Amino acid sequence: MAFFHPLIFATGAAAAAAPIIIHLLNRRRFKIRDWAAMKFLLDAMRKNRRRIQIEEIILMAIRTLAILMLALAIARFTGCAALNKLTFGKGTSQTVVYVLDDSYSMGQKISGSTLFNLALTDMTEQLRKRHQVDQTERVVVLTTSRPDDPLFGPANVTEIESLINKIKALQPSDMRTSLEGSLSAARKAFEDPQAQGARKICIFSDFRRSDLDPKQTENLRLTFKSLEQIGVSTSVVNYGRPCRGTNLTMQSIELMDKSAVAGRPSRIAFTVRNNGASSSAAGPLQLSLRYPAPAGSKDKYAAMSLPSQKIPAIDPAGTHRIEYNVTPPAAGPTVLTASLEEDELSLDNSASLSLDVKDAFKVLVVDGRPDYADPLESESIFFRTVLDPNDTGDKGCKPEVITPEVLPGTRLGEYDLVALLNVAQFPPGSEEATTKVLEEYVAGGGGLMIFAGDRLNIEFYNKYLYADGSGPAPYKLLNPLTCPDKRKPWSIDASSIANDHAVRTFLGPRSALLEGIHIYTFQACDQGSAKSGTVAKAPRVLARFTDSNTSPAIIARPYGKGGVVMVMTTACPRWHDWISDPGMTYVEFVMDCLNMLVRQQREFTELVGRKIQTELADDLKDAVVTLMTPRYPKVDILNLQPVSDKDGKPILRDNKPFVQYDNPLYAGYYAMMFSLPDKTTREMFFSRNPDPVEGELAPGRPEEIQAALGSSRFEYVDRSGSSLRDMFASGEGKEYWIWAICAVLALLGVEVFLGQRFGHYTN
Repeated sequence: MAFFHPLIFATGAAAAAAPIIIHLLNRRRFKIRDWAAMKFLLDAMRKNRRRIQIEEIILMAIRTLAILMLALAIARFTGCAALNKLTFGKGTSQTVVYVLDDSYSMGQKISGSTLFNLALTDMTEQLRKRHQVDQTERVVVLTTSRPDDPLFGPANVTEIESLINKIKALQPSDMRTSLEGSLSAARKAFEDPQAQGARKICIFSDFRRSDLDPKQTENLRLTFKSLEQIGVSTSVVNYGRPCRGTNLTMQSIELMDKSAVAGRPSRIAFTVRNNGASSSAAGPLQLSLRYPAPAGSKDKYAAMSLPSQKIPAIDPAGTHRIEYNVTPPAAGPTVLTASLEEDELSLDNSASLSLDVKDAFKVLVVDGRPDYADPLESESIFFRTVLDPNDTGDKGCKPEVITPEVLPGTRLGEYDLVALLNVAQFPPGSEEATTKVLEEYVAGGGGLMIFAGDRLNIEFYNKYLYADGSGPAPYKLLNPLTCPDKRKPWSIDASSIANDHAVRTFLGPRSALLEGIHIYTFQACDQGSAKSGTVAKAPRVLARFTDSNTSPAIIARPYGKGGVVMVMTTACPRWHDWISDPGMTYVEFVMDCLNMLVRQQREFTELVGRKIQTELADDLKDAVVTLMTPRYPKVDILNLQPVSDKDGKPILRDNKPFVQYDNPLYAGYYAMMFSLPDKTTREMFFSRNPDPVEGELAPGRPEEIQAALGSSRFEYVDRSGSSLRDMFASGEGKEYWIWAICAVLALLGVEVFLGQRFGHYTN
């Protein structure tokens, strides 16, 4: 038998002996005195003695049973195995699936503990009581973070304390809730041929409103409906509570520039959201950087703290964004970590950003008018000097200058930007092939800058680079136009400057500098020729000349994953005096275009649970690949093999084999190491951050849970106030106190009736 209050039952059971004791005391012997007047009465009573004894025994039994039933009611009797089987299951057993929500929102702090600890206590208590009720039932214990990897079962529990200790050792994961995945896994358990008798699911979750959005729960409703169709009953325990204190969440951390370069400032944006109930107090955002250590250091990596950033007070549901320049000290895998102060929910207080910091941008400069006798007359001299003034690459750029004749044999994929400066055309016979390679390079994420000039072959550009609007060139070209009066040269119209990163140097007060730029000749174009398609998007004019037609001066065009910027004048001072502008706008414009157009850095930062993948380049195909998780050394270093098909043949992606890690379940950074045959090693970092949506702690209402499940046919307990012991009405520790009370009242009624019937009571 099982009771919620066994001590009370023991006391009541002892009290049940009271009627028996009273009966025995009433039977004690008295001194007999003969009395003649009573002789005939005693003779009559002797004849009815047996009947009276039977009546007394019946009344004593009823009184004893009434006290015992009252003890059962007060002690809250939960039944016995035989009674539960008789009442609730036709078979000899049942299958119960326990679903424990271990998402990180369950780590919300309450009264010195957490919601997760409360759920653990409730679940282990129910497991222990169920084990007392029926040791033959099959049990499955699932967590929402890894529903396909059950913590236990399906199996009978033979060592209940061992299972409970295993459950108590759990901690909230870094994942979001996945109820649909858990219910799908539960269905598989019920489809097991050994799953006999009744079927039940018990869900212990905080049911956040963000997880119950009807737009995201369609599959959940279908899965729950399929469980109902096979006769599964469900109990739901809701632990969700609103945030009563402070809860700031690192909503995002991102690199604003396309790539990070050692020694050059990189723009990093941090967004913090207030998911608390009241305005947050101002506090610091702590920043730290992990980067390759200088040569000669005993450690492979070094760490440094960056100046903290002050987060002002944020209203509830409000956000605050900070942009901060971070200068990586060295090239290689680097991790930037941002952390907030501890609050009601801790896991969402930090986030990391993994970067593959470049040594320098590689720029391929195609000079269409080289002059080896006088380099100052070359088309590329000023452009190259802007990128690398000291010719050492110390400013983060390494330009390589070639002539158009060399372009067809050049591997463009090795460069971050390609610049065509006054290039007449591609070498005869290679026009189509070279154009295709250039288009694939830009569409794949590369950047292209085109400067006009007197060498341009307009027919070539219109046929191959414009290609009726499908090529990278934005407009169909016309003949160049020269200012008729050099005493009144054209300039760039300040009112035409678009709000774009490439021309940001001309925005605001610096737009006055445009009046000092003199344009004598520019390349005209047909503005009505703009077209867009799947790869080549519609061009956008970023600046215009001050000629009578306000002709385009700078044009940008998205092209696939990359982009194109075309400047309708020269890169050297042959058609203008822009380069001698004292405001250095030419230098800033070229650098801004470089930052905008360079190849986008690979995505190394994602949410927890997103797979980690990387291709094995030719120089890495023979490497031994290992992965260190954020839980190292608690979690051993993992060995990764190239992904292959069922026959063991490597699967290719972009014509290269690749490795993949499917279960990045922890927040933080992962270090992937490549050990090469020559004993050298390389590393890559991948960051996985908790989903900020899980930090929104608003609990779902019962009707929202019903809508998410698509049904109201489940037992519901609001654990923020109700007792868990009111659940499990389907034989799982069911209470019988109400029936015991009814039995007490019935027995007392029978006792009164029989007492009057037997003549023991008067009316």
